[in-house]
Amino acid sequence: MGKRKYLVVGFHHIDLSWKRGPEEMAEMEEVFILRLLDLLELYPDFRFAIEQASHFRNMMRTRPDLVERLKPHLKAGRLEFVGGMASTLETNIPCGESFVRNQAIGLKWVRENFDVEVRTGWLMDTFGINAQVPQILRQFGIRHVMANRLGGRKMHDVFLSKGLDGSQLLLVGRDVYSEQVGQEFTTFDCFYNWDRILKSFCDADRLTGPGPFLVGPHSENEVVISPHVRALLEERRATRDDESWAFATPSEYFKELDEAGTVWPVESGDLNPEFTGTFSLRTPIRVGNRKAENLLLEAEKWATLFGLSHWEEEIENAWWDLAYVQFHDVFTGSHPTNVYHHVMRRIASVEKTAMKILDRAFSTRKSDGADAAEVQQTELNQAELNQAEQNPAERKKTKLDQPESFRGMRQDSVMITAFNGLPWHRSALVTFPLPDGWRGVSSVYRTGESSALIAQSSDLPSAEGIDHSLPFDVLNGQVHVLAEIPPVGYRRFQLMEGPAPLNTQMEMEPATRKESGFIENEYIRLEFDDKFGLKKLIWKETGRVLLENAVDLLVVQRDDGNFQIEQPTASEVFSGAGEIRILHHEKTNAGESVRLSGYFPALSWAGQDSHLGWQVAFTLLRGKPRVDMCLKLDWKGESSRIRLKLATHMDTSAGIYEIPFGTVKRKPYGVTGTSRGEWPAHRFVAMEEGGYGLALVNTGTAGVEVNGGTILNTLIRAPKSEYAGMVADDSSSQHGTHEFAFALVPYEGSWRDSAVIQTAQELNNPVHVRSAVAGAGTSGSKNRQEINHHSFLNIEPNHVVLSALKPAEDGSGDWIVRAYETAGKAVEAQMWVEGVSAAWRSGLREQRGDEIDCQNGSLRFVTNPFEIVTLRLGFGFPSP
Repeated sequence: MGKRKYLVVGFHHIDLSWKRGPEEMAEMEEVFILRLLDLLELYPDFRFAIEQASHFRNMMRTRPDLVERLKPHLKAGRLEFVGGMASTLETNIPCGESFVRNQAIGLKWVRENFDVEVRTGWLMDTFGINAQVPQILRQFGIRHVMANRLGGRKMHDVFLSKGLDGSQLLLVGRDVYSEQVGQEFTTFDCFYNWDRILKSFCDADRLTGPGPFLVGPHSENEVVISPHVRALLEERRATRDDESWAFATPSEYFKELDEAGTVWPVESGDLNPEFTGTFSLRTPIRVGNRKAENLLLEAEKWATLFGLSHWEEEIENAWWDLAYVQFHDVFTGSHPTNVYHHVMRRIASVEKTAMKILDRAFSTRKSDGADAAEVQQTELNQAELNQAEQNPAERKKTKLDQPESFRGMRQDSVMITAFNGLPWHRSALVTFPLPDGWRGVSSVYRTGESSALIAQSSDLPSAEGIDHSLPFDVLNGQVHVLAEIPPVGYRRFQLMEGPAPLNTQMEMEPATRKESGFIENEYIRLEFDDKFGLKKLIWKETGRVLLENAVDLLVVQRDDGNFQIEQPTASEVFSGAGEIRILHHEKTNAGESVRLSGYFPALSWAGQDSHLGWQVAFTLLRGKPRVDMCLKLDWKGESSRIRLKLATHMDTSAGIYEIPFGTVKRKPYGVTGTSRGEWPAHRFVAMEEGGYGLALVNTGTAGVEVNGGTILNTLIRAPKSEYAGMVADDSSSQHGTHEFAFALVPYEGSWRDSAVIQTAQELNNPVHVRSAVAGAGTSGSKNRQEINHHSFLNIEPNHVVLSALKPAEDGSGDWIVRAYETAGKAVEAQMWVEGVSAAWRSGLREQRGDEIDCQNGSLRFVTNPFEIVTLRLGFGFPSP
């Protein structure tokens, strides 16, 4: 029998930001690297691992000499760069494309600056791991990963993590908060003194597996690496003849595991949940991140489609900024207030960069000069305007009521272009301010399809192809047009000044009869009264009632937890315990809406000056099988969590949760060391039974619990207990006004065949709107039809989701299109991309694989359940 083999694997984890800001953490990294270099130069057998490219990218600017001193140790294999990520990001709430970009820019930086390839995945300390991470890392060529926060219920410290598509990673790491994990192969201990280092070595004596064994004393942040680790290793070498002790890098340990030939247990790759209290701590971070990452992806897409030049470096720098925001201890909101404000400034900077590139792309789109004079550069923020539309009282307050793009426009007509970044023909409510000085709008029509009557009322020539005007409304200084926009394309339409049409706006009397207050469209009927608020949600085709007497649509509960772990106590207080009023009912050409408001009773535990008021607007648009819901909270208090609650008649506790690049079905798990009932939901969660279902689509509020036929989504937590020295204040308690956008999607049958998937994308990807003063030639003669509405790309079926469109990184002129199957069904997908002459299967490394038959831009490709598919597209004659 051979010697028992022990490999000592050292590593250190320094946060990009947490209890201290990024500048102070960067200084801490420099101090650590100086000590590490000393040990590498003193002891030839010493091995170590470093992580997170962001640290060294910053160091290249501040201490390039240290980066140079690291290079020979990396090339010699004594030092290993693990993970290769820009940052160890939160894997559950940012979109899948954010993970891909984080990994890609990190790997690129490591390769270009250290001339080494990353072999070992690294997700130490990140709060849970989503079930598509095995597929992502395998596509990057990584087969092994080390991690340590795995959901709190794992029994093994080495296992195969199996992703949704069947991809497997060999994972090494002790599930930190699991009470049942066995000590078979590894011992991990975060040390802050010699006693804790000794504990790691003593724990190694109790490992029960056949080996090889990993001994992992490691440190974090302020604690520098200690040569005492080497002293203990040397002592065991000298005194234990039946054991082999040596330093190793992580990849060297994995090589030993591979050679051992052990048959490893297989675990689900859904390694969650962890620190659920952070899902709703400082909520604006996650809401702001959702908007920022979507804008970055849109900027890439439209800059590529319109052939914009000199933008790629700006976008890459923005992805680095977003990697900081998505670093797990930053993204959680569990940090001091000064760090929080710094994070929000970074998010604003990313948004600004994305908007700048979008403006440039839209202003350079191919168009003849006569169609638009004085093209404007100001984005009409559709999401904010839609919220204003649903909250009439807020319309006069919005900063976009009179943007620069319309000031001074006194022409008889204005051209509007709406851009749709999603790959299907989309019906959307396009909203923008009434041009300055206009009395109203007499008509809105699609350019190229104007009628002779419109032409007679202006200086525009008449056109063939007569069509009726688009439905529109002018309400409180805003123009609302229900428009059809082509897939990944744009539609132009023209406003004519004139008397505004009549619109129905009325106050509703408090309901005294069953149907005294309601709104409806073709699919859904909502009934209201001043006792229950939302009285019924009805699927009209069958009369099925999915929500009834929702007096507890909002609930608040005492929460004695800390910054990272919630601790709910006592019973919920529901919105119906206070006041409910029906404020406003509005009928327009686009649909109907109703606005409710109320106040919670005094909350005895929340402080003397505590209060919680709310408003919620429900909107049903024509032709949309969903309810748009805009919720506004006015909050001050402590020790509380505030939740949206959808209590249905269903009898199920299983939820279908969207995750980055896919969906998983989950059930309640009770209480674990760091979690109290919630799971992370990316954009939606659905619940179904007996041929019906209800989905809740969010715009960044990720903490969701499904239990007993009820969906609960936490909006705000206000922890009072300190955590790791951090003390509650106004920002952590989230005092002030908050607005949230949701969609409720009732459906018959399965969520896979409903509007859920498309609604999740539409709510989070509003159309972009640009304006131009119309001039001669805007009526749209036949030879201008193609520039008045245009499509660049479409994909079918709808459960194959477009994730990204961007240029290939190698500068070849090829495009990269990425999509993923999200419903768990194998399918032959169909894609059309304008101008494409050649296509290849690719991967996250953007290599050319097997060629795909491409005819006139049309191609078909088979996607397996939950597969992430990357295609490389060529133009003209394919290069060799």
